[in-house]
Amino acid sequence: MIPIDPMIRCKPLPRRDILVGVAALGLALKTSFADAQTPPATATMLSGIRRIAVDTVISDDIMMLPGAAFDIADGATLTLRGDMVTGGSRIFLGKGKVNLIQSRVLVARPEWWGAVAGDPKVDCRAAFTACLNAHLAMELGLGDYYFYDALIISQHNRRIWGMSRIKDAGGTRLLRLGGDGPTVIVGTLKAPGSINDYVRGVDMRWLEITRTQTASPITAGGADPATGLEIRYVLDCLFEGLRSNEHAIGYSARGAVRSYLKDCTAFRSTTNPSPAQDMFVGFDLGGRSGAGRSGGNASIFMIDCNASIGGKLKLATCVGTRLTGEISDTFIIRFETASLVDGILIDGQVSQLSSDSARAGHVDVRIEAPVLDQCSGTGIRIANLSDHALFDLRDPYVALAPGNGTAIAIADCGGNVDISGGQLIGWVALQSGGKPTGLDIKRSKGFSVTGLKLLEFGSAIICSDASAFELSVAINRPDSQSADAAISLRKCRNGLVRPRITGRADAYKSAVLVAGDAATIKIDLSAVDTDAIAGDSIAKAKLKS
Repeated sequence: MIPIDPMIRCKPLPRRDILVGVAALGLALKTSFADAQTPPATATMLSGIRRIAVDTVISDDIMMLPGAAFDIADGATLTLRGDMVTGGSRIFLGKGKVNLIQSRVLVARPEWWGAVAGDPKVDCRAAFTACLNAHLAMELGLGDYYFYDALIISQHNRRIWGMSRIKDAGGTRLLRLGGDGPTVIVGTLKAPGSINDYVRGVDMRWLEITRTQTASPITAGGADPATGLEIRYVLDCLFEGLRSNEHAIGYSARGAVRSYLKDCTAFRSTTNPSPAQDMFVGFDLGGRSGAGRSGGNASIFMIDCNASIGGKLKLATCVGTRLTGEISDTFIIRFETASLVDGILIDGQVSQLSSDSARAGHVDVRIEAPVLDQCSGTGIRIANLSDHALFDLRDPYVALAPGNGTAIAIADCGGNVDISGGQLIGWVALQSGGKPTGLDIKRSKGFSVTGLKLLEFGSAIICSDASAFELSVAINRPDSQSADAAISLRKCRNGLVRPRITGRADAYKSAVLVAGDAATIKIDLSAVDTDAIAGDSIAKAKLKS
């Protein structure tokens, strides 16, 4: 180390020279120690605009001074292999391409291609596309990025990370101007030739996807509904910490294979001038796009997601999650809704499927621990499943809003539908003067309900035209009395009914009412509290022709 004489006086330097010198020193240190095994080439400091007319490779580390830029001619490619120090302004001009994939630049920013956060007059779509083409990782800053059309992400193995999904915390927002079409599309609009051609490895996190209302109102119907994020024909992708706001459909997934939605939320508070045609579907999964024989999606995981609305919106459809058509290999874990009409709607559309699709499209469907609060319509509806169906619902929580809602409904289902555990609550609906139903089953066979607990329902269970079933449930009505039976069986056969019934005195008129044609129904009333049933012990079970 060379000693410094404190008596040596230096001529003062201009401030600009000091700043440039400090920056150069920082770059020199970085280039000296960043990679000890393969030291970089000499650092290059650029100023002004450098014209790139033909394919050009720069291996040096580069420092871009303020105002520096590359103007790349159409048809030319600039390839950088070193590191780059620059700010957040535009540094790539022209119609040519940039290749940073083999460089030591950790992340790229769309601002380098002309994106401007916070300015609705700037369409950022072209800059985002150029950034994704140039680098595997795109970093988004704080603020709003506007798009005049859908942003399409079809590149493999891309990382798109924002700063935060909460606008109040100064987060990152992607906004589409107007009310029609998707804001962001990940994948391809048309089905590729094989799964090997699906868009792979996209990782999108921590940002909000929304739209403005300056051009047209949000539209729900037609071939191009207002959607936040469309996922189309993707493989091994991750969407985490996203917030999709003010869309008719928050998230739509078709042809998603081994992909994840984690901690994603959908929210709607704005209304359409024509509410009879408007809708809100937080998560729209499944369909008949055909991701192999397994259905519309294959191994799609939705974990810790949420759908809700703000205020009292007038919507023709208001659903947290909707699964339609071929729904196999779908896993919904700890999904939560608040104040929607319907929590989870499943429609297998079996009559519209081929025999092969019906065989393979309704198996391996699992919903675990959903929390569906204040549903005014149906908490969970399961309908139109094939005779090959294998469907598991574990530990649901459904609390009904005031009115005549139904916590869980099963209709026109074959195969095996199993419900185990869970809690259904109807006291808020009862206190409003409504007649809520806990479990309503119609025209179905091969289902089992075990360990389900039902609290304060006018009719806890209504089961009609059903066969090959098991009902082993706990029913409690501690606050009010009903003129109905706790469990009503109409035109049922080949079933086992084993209820545990408690409540206030004369809570129900009878424990189990069997009406219409019935055959081979076994009823075990040993766990029924006699005081909770009106009349004598004979009223525990009542036959009505």
